[in-house]
Amino acid sequence: MMTVNTEYAVIVLRSAIHHFFYIVLLLAVFTMLCGCAGTFTRIARGSIADLTRSDWVLSDMAGVDIVTDRRPTLRFASSDGINGFSGCNKYRGVLSLSNSDITVNDVVLARIVCRIKVMEFEQDYIDRLQKVASWRIQRHSLRLMDSSGLTLLRFRRIGTPAGSNI
Repeated sequence: MMTVNTEYAVIVLRSAIHHFFYIVLLLAVFTMLCGCAGTFTRIARGSIADLTRSDWVLSDMAGVDIVTDRRPTLRFASSDGINGFSGCNKYRGVLSLSNSDITVNDVVLARIVCRIKVMEFEQDYIDRLQKVASWRIQRHSLRLMDSSGLTLLRFRRIGTPAGSNI
């Protein structure tokens, strides 16, 4: 026959075992999520190969109206160069690229004269391109951001529908 103290001890022991299993379960779930987080980030971020094997068309320039007849394009021509169309002229530049960082320098343009609004847009595009510090790919969208993380330019992979750049 159990006494009140013994019954209380059994209840406390069962409760402790019950809580122990919940804690172990939570730790297991947490460990799995932490272990997979890096994988999800790498997939969402994109790889250098994914970046360089695609051609990109400008879809957004942080609220600036795209005033050109033909949208600007971007191609990572090699591990150290870019080229494309900037709205009026073709351009090329020097590229430094890593898994998280990107810099574009020494952009040169062919000098075809276009409407003033298009030439102003083109200069803004090139200026922004030379301010990028990091990049991220999500699905069919490429974001180029400055050093504070502000998105300067957003591109869509050429060959994907306009609405699929999310």
